[in-house]
Amino acid sequence: MRPGQSSQGGFLGLNESLEFVIAQDEQTIEKFGISHEQIAGALEQVIAAVHEQEKALPFDKFREKQTDFPDLYHPEKNPLFSKDNLPDLNIGYLVDCFQVFILQYRGFQVCPWNDCGEVGGFDFMILNRNTGESFTAPALVVHLIRAHHFFEGVDSPYRVDPEKVICTLKISQTQTAG
Repeated sequence: MRPGQSSQGGFLGLNESLEFVIAQDEQTIEKFGISHEQIAGALEQVIAAVHEQEKALPFDKFREKQTDFPDLYHPEKNPLFSKDNLPDLNIGYLVDCFQVFILQYRGFQVCPWNDCGEVGGFDFMILNRNTGESFTAPALVVHLIRAHHFFEGVDSPYRVDPEKVICTLKISQTQTAG
């Protein structure tokens, strides 16, 4: 899971412990009273709604939606969003109050557990237009959260902070997954 192995950026940093990272994330989601399944289900619902919108678009409109903004390769270069600083509504996809940006790849990333055949071929950003909160993630993260309780390592460039996901998507204890 280290950089340069099954992933250029790595699923874990050079000196991180998989068990420690998973335990820390477990504590984070427990304080919210949320399950991994609820988080994965909420992400899955938003992404599925985007895919439905994509299917309905003619190819030229679909290509317009594939944008370089935000820069999902370098999210640290993107402006910080807030309720007063939101991107154009014509970019990305709208799912309820969420603006979703997709960066499709030609290849795919395989689950590092290598026991399930799960792959991901895109990265995404979800922005809550009501709050200005956002996060970026690889497509494979839904599977990683659900099956392995893994949000990627703190030192991984593809890390998904569980607290950020919960707060951005406004996942509640009473919300059911999927």
